[in-house]
Amino acid sequence: MKKIFLSLVLAVSGLTLTLAQPPVKSPHRPANTPHSSPPISFRYAARVARRAVVSVRSDAVIGSGVIIADRGYIVTNFHVVDHGSTIRVMLHDERSFRATLVGFDQRTDLALLRIDAGALPFLHYAASGSIDVGDVVLAVGHPFGLPETVTMGIVSAKGRTEVWREGGNAAGAFLQTDAVVNPGNSGGALVDLHGRLAGITDAIATPTGEYAGYSYAIPAEIVEKTVRDLIRFGKVLHGDLGVAVSKMDTAQAHRLGFAWPTGLYVDSIDASGPAAKAGLRRGDVITSIDEYAVESTTRFQELVARHNGGETISLAYAREGNIYRCYPRLQWESHTTRQDH
Repeated sequence: MKKIFLSLVLAVSGLTLTLAQPPVKSPHRPANTPHSSPPISFRYAARVARRAVVSVRSDAVIGSGVIIADRGYIVTNFHVVDHGSTIRVMLHDERSFRATLVGFDQRTDLALLRIDAGALPFLHYAASGSIDVGDVVLAVGHPFGLPETVTMGIVSAKGRTEVWREGGNAAGAFLQTDAVVNPGNSGGALVDLHGRLAGITDAIATPTGEYAGYSYAIPAEIVEKTVRDLIRFGKVLHGDLGVAVSKMDTAQAHRLGFAWPTGLYVDSIDASGPAAKAGLRRGDVITSIDEYAVESTTRFQELVARHNGGETISLAYAREGNIYRCYPRLQWESHTTRQDH
């Protein structure tokens, strides 16, 4: 019989823990009354997430998925269902369903499934911008086939693109966390302490194929937009601004009149693209999109990726010491395919 050795670890950031002591009787108030301070626990978030996280099996591949609507919609990673001829989903209550692949987006590594079931528990998305470095998060999934496993960590970084997965580097800006994630967690949930979906677990940084300290999740903002497009159109309609940008170094910033590197330098521009039509030129410095500062190319890509082609964004840029604002209407850029199983 194979022996499994388990080690229990408690890691909490930003919280003060008091070790539980035997209750001290008081002549005025019994111990364990409603007025007693409860122990620190993340059971609410874990309970909410466990009911909405499912097991996804695609031929020989086993992963996880998250119910995001009570009408049977489930989001997972594309690499979990890629090449699978049959996809099966097992719910929290152990009911099993054959799933239909509604659509997928290789660029974000997301896929949308649907099962013939209703009135399902589902996760709400965390509000845009509500997740930040240092926040405590839970990773919920089926690592190594172990059902409904919950691990805890903090958001270690945002906007990571130094992520490799099978097939090459991943596009997009990831949340990085130290919550334990292993094979089988792919497509599972990263949730905040309110039980809201902060991201979909997607990849791990590892030299061995197993957890080695950090994992990565697709942010909820990207998940929500991708799911919305797949439900409406069966594909994701990425918006494109028609520019190539780069981060400035200190010397370049000084040449352009900045005290320190800020914003993104426009290296090239499509003469017939949205940015050029709105008045941008090569050599301008983009400082914000939709009032959000852009200090990295990953942040820039993330902010643009929130929009479909045809939508208008608010863009601020610097030119010769002055700040201007324009409102380019994004053009279409599709990297998606629809497929039925």
